[in-house]
Amino acid sequence: MACLSPAPQPARGTSRMLMHRPVMLTEALAGLAVRRGGTYLDGTFGRGGHSGAILEALGGSGMLHALDRDPEAGAEAWKRYAATPNFRFHARNFAEVGALAAELGIAGKVDGLLLDLGVSSPQFDDAARGFSFANDGPLDMRMDPRTGESAAQWLARAKDTEIADVLWQYGEERNSRRIARRIVETRAETPIATTAQLAALIASVPGPRSHKIHPATRSFQAIRIHINGELAALLHGALDAAQVRALSDRILATLTGRPPAPKRIDARVRRVAEHLRDELPIEVHTESLAALAGLSAMRLMHLFAEQYGLPMSSYLLWQKLRRAVSLVQGGQSLTDIAQACGFADSSHLTRTFQGFYAIKPSLLADSSYVQVRLC
Repeated sequence: MACLSPAPQPARGTSRMLMHRPVMLTEALAGLAVRRGGTYLDGTFGRGGHSGAILEALGGSGMLHALDRDPEAGAEAWKRYAATPNFRFHARNFAEVGALAAELGIAGKVDGLLLDLGVSSPQFDDAARGFSFANDGPLDMRMDPRTGESAAQWLARAKDTEIADVLWQYGEERNSRRIARRIVETRAETPIATTAQLAALIASVPGPRSHKIHPATRSFQAIRIHINGELAALLHGALDAAQVRALSDRILATLTGRPPAPKRIDARVRRVAEHLRDELPIEVHTESLAALAGLSAMRLMHLFAEQYGLPMSSYLLWQKLRRAVSLVQGGQSLTDIAQACGFADSSHLTRTFQGFYAIKPSLLADSSYVQVRLC
């Protein structure tokens, strides 16, 4: 576990703690209702705006643990709060809050948990991070540039159907299929390596679009969510907030370890969900599933997300990880589990766990990690 410990440096004054002011800081603090002597978790440190305000409210008492996987966030935490005795920074994904709380012995004792989801302004403003097309830069988009696959690397290898599904499911991009085909056609001649290059490519694709936002806005959002596994961390229970907080009404983002219970399900959509649950295919083949349901691909994707509360790809992954957790705890080998759960191989299984849960599958057999409900 990487964490920042107090260092023998001069203490920072509270006047410097609010250098970066989040947009809804007042509302967030009201929701947390910070009390002196309490224990709090800031799951998304960013540039320290929320953490600074929480520390100011604590007035030197209690304890604040902050997490962020962005190395620049860690550098900012060290610069601003290294000498603050009641602050610890942990270079980890917010999806690990439950595991971290168990390790620190504070599970069930946390008075408040804050999550400010998405991309921070400093990340957008830095062209080198590749989150925005406002300024040209490398097509990266990773929250932690040191690990995982960049957006450029993914776009260089993904099938057009996979790209289209991501653009539609995570960005509701109506031109998803046209854009995906154009990406595949373009990369055959030249690599798509920069944000400006991708934005121009998307803008050149004909089709219906909103005139209120740039044509590439939805696609950039979708690719970023996919690259960082943002929705997967939320939808598949990597964070079990109920096990880390002491007061049920002091949480600013309540997450669940299972898809929301559908209110009404079309029989055709249920047939697809049951197929994904029982067969656990390696990937979602939208066209074949549409044929199974007797619907168009676009109609099936819309109905499934509407009725089950998440995209088919997320539902499939949730089912895979749910089964994998039970098999890991049963002592089966990773090779056997990968085959049983519809992963391409054991490496695919390991990458998925490490990407979405930031832990090795083997650790799930350890009782200290099982305390955090993953399924």
